[in-house]
Amino acid sequence: MRDRPALPLLRAALVAILVVASARARAQESQAVNEYTLGWTDPHAHLYDVTLAFQPSAGDSADVHLPIWRPGRYVRQNYAANVQEFSARSAGGEALGFRKSGISTWRISTAGLRGGERVSVRYRYYANTLDAGASLLSPEEAYFNPVNLLMFPEGQIARPVRLTIAPPKGWRTATALARGGRGNVLTAPDYHTLADSPTIVSPSLQALEFTVDEVPYTIWLQGRFEPGERRESIARDVERIIRRQTAIFGGAPFDEYAFLFHLVPYPFGHAVEHASSASFVIQDNAFESETAYGGFLDIVAHELFHAWNVKRIRPAALWPYDYMREQLTTLHWFTEGVTSYYAGLTVRRAGLTTPETFLREMGGVIDGLQRTPGRRIVPVSLSSWDSWLTGYGQGNPNLRVDFYGKGQVLGFLLDAMIRERTDGARSLDDVFATLWETYLGGRGVPEDGVQAAAERVAGGSLQEFFTRYVSGTEELPYDEVLRPFGVRVSRVPDPARPEATLRIQTRPEAEGPVVVAIDPESPALAGGLDTGDALLAVDGRAAPASGWEGLLADVQPGDTVRLTVRRRDRIFDLDSKVAGEGNVRWALERVEEPDARQERLFDAWLGEGAETPEG
Repeated sequence: MRDRPALPLLRAALVAILVVASARARAQESQAVNEYTLGWTDPHAHLYDVTLAFQPSAGDSADVHLPIWRPGRYVRQNYAANVQEFSARSAGGEALGFRKSGISTWRISTAGLRGGERVSVRYRYYANTLDAGASLLSPEEAYFNPVNLLMFPEGQIARPVRLTIAPPKGWRTATALARGGRGNVLTAPDYHTLADSPTIVSPSLQALEFTVDEVPYTIWLQGRFEPGERRESIARDVERIIRRQTAIFGGAPFDEYAFLFHLVPYPFGHAVEHASSASFVIQDNAFESETAYGGFLDIVAHELFHAWNVKRIRPAALWPYDYMREQLTTLHWFTEGVTSYYAGLTVRRAGLTTPETFLREMGGVIDGLQRTPGRRIVPVSLSSWDSWLTGYGQGNPNLRVDFYGKGQVLGFLLDAMIRERTDGARSLDDVFATLWETYLGGRGVPEDGVQAAAERVAGGSLQEFFTRYVSGTEELPYDEVLRPFGVRVSRVPDPARPEATLRIQTRPEAEGPVVVAIDPESPALAGGLDTGDALLAVDGRAAPASGWEGLLADVQPGDTVRLTVRRRDRIFDLDSKVAGEGNVRWALERVEEPDARQERLFDAWLGEGAETPEG
């Protein structure tokens, strides 16, 4: 009984201990969070002011890195070229020494810092490029991909991050990052999530908001948005695509999703996928015609499908992302090309295009592939692996095959093969469902994982298909695969092209068309034409920068034409024979009298039977 009066004191002591422990926990939590601030004082100079505060690991130095590439484009970007005025200070404001220890790494001297003391890094970043994967600062907006300009400390990618931005009053923020609860504070559980979250800050942002199966979606629009009578249908049409894609996987893999659109007054088309968002830069006439609007829906479907295919169903070689070195995989044909196939397929399933339009557009992809000399030389698996060397327009154009285009065609054919083998019971949808179930959760798809999943669904070996057409360069078996569906590949006249052709590719320049690729079988190659030559005239007639092929309209295959070219500082003539069949293109057509099985299989794949009902 004598001890009872001491209980209030004991309680008070326990409360004090808990308060101190809680304060220490909060302090430790604050120390564990890497803090970024992003501001600007003169947007005309296109310079972001960046600060990173972090607690360095034990040791005499701490490295901070800026990524050399970004997921979604598998080629070195070297963002460090845009960094200037780098400095580092202790929490007390003392300047810390540093040096560059790599092309994109800064090593900061931390000797003498107290245990737990934070380091503050400051630098400026030049941002004057508007495409979906870049960053821009202007008086009209701040647009940034964090992977471009936010450094990360060595070994701290998994730490939670907090980003504070300081825009002018009245500016809105479009991002998939979580809001921090006050002002313009954004949070992420780790650097990967931060790097994966493009953001637009602008006073003129417009938004279309809707919900699908309790998941909120926002279409953010920066630029001239004048959709006219389409305003009411845009969100509805995108919702229909969302429903067709989520049906394949059993639901959305994200809690919310943001489509970030820049609408620009010039021809442009670029987009980049992210786990909970996508960024687009497209021409502002995207809503003015059926053709343009179809392109809008297709690019939306492509980037949305990436939320599964590559962001979560990801090659093991890319899991986790390593921002400081190349990560090599043979599977880009699947992650990119088959995504393109599913973009068109899910737009078709949504009833937003017709079977005829789908076949016409797929025929156009086949035509482009068949006009690519590299298809006979480079396997698409190697093209995927070598994207760091030859992708995105680099290297010898005759030694490339586009893994987007060929991958799209391979997805089309692989889907057909599975449907035919299983009499329509299974499809490439089931391959994705298998990959989703097998590799979700950060395991990553091994290099042979796609083939294994496809064989499991198809009920037998697909070794010949993958050996001959993915790892090999044999011509694709169009008719053999498509015949069971009453579809064939034909070579049809194209009245927009002359019959005579030089079999070259050009790009328009101020002085005329410039040769960028020559088919190895081109007669112009034998005549002495070279890549980089500017074509000034054909038989004395000036060659316009675009449409110069019309100068061959009156020429017959086998004839000789005189080409006037500029090669560096020299202008001269050379004679070249012309080839034929320039006015023939590859196309997909339905047979005139399909049998009952062909009708049934086609209808379930691309016909009315493919138009799944509204969810």
